[in-house]
Amino acid sequence: MLRPARREDLAAILDIANEAIRTTTAVYSYAPGSMDERIAWFEQKERAGLPVLVCELDGGVAGFATFGPFRPWPAYKYTVEHSLYVHRDRRRQGLGRSLLLELMRMAGARGCATMVAGIDAQNAASRRLHEALGFACVGTISRAGYKFGTWLDLAFYQHLFPEPAHPVEGEITGHRKVPSCPAPRAVYTAAALHLQRREAPCRTSRTRSSSAGNASGTASPCCPWSPSPSGAKAGTITGSSTWPTTPPRPRAGPG
Repeated sequence: MLRPARREDLAAILDIANEAIRTTTAVYSYAPGSMDERIAWFEQKERAGLPVLVCELDGGVAGFATFGPFRPWPAYKYTVEHSLYVHRDRRRQGLGRSLLLELMRMAGARGCATMVAGIDAQNAASRRLHEALGFACVGTISRAGYKFGTWLDLAFYQHLFPEPAHPVEGEITGHRKVPSCPAPRAVYTAAALHLQRREAPCRTSRTRSSSAGNASGTASPCCPWSPSPSGAKAGTITGSSTWPTTPPRPRAGPG
């Protein structure tokens, strides 16, 4: 059963999210979240009028999904980005599909023009699910993340809804709310969404290194200084000025 999340679901939601952080590359994070952080996340969603859905099975939460602004600037107001997680013991049962279809229906009904998903390029199951429901891969960012001793490529998927009939410019009122006023030309149903499949194959742009610090990866076409930084480590960046401000100099080969 799909339903809006309630405060009493947050412990189960936190457990699902933290398991994904600890054991998968679905989330580009290292440390499990806390209950205080999850409560603040839920309250922010409530204030912004954004959906948080859960799939309830046998009296427990088997998965959850939500969407929010793609970027904080107002001209992005017709685009949302979603996230979707299923409990490790409930995967491959169609729950992710049901959650995603409902999110798509809600976004289309709100007048959104585009829904975006950022998916780890090696997450074949998630990519197949999105492709089956009409998402198209529109690009891949090589070495977008580093986790479990390897570089991670991030594939961006996009689904286009019918263009809002009367899109307008201007700030969004309220706390970064997804637009609810512009009326879409048609409200999607699950069946209609399923029929609008887009064929756009997308593959990773390089061969992934097999170990941390290996600089022998194939150069990315968009990054001429491609050899992987040596000594890269997973973990939180500390200090106030540790983020690199300039790319490394091009090198002739692995160094």
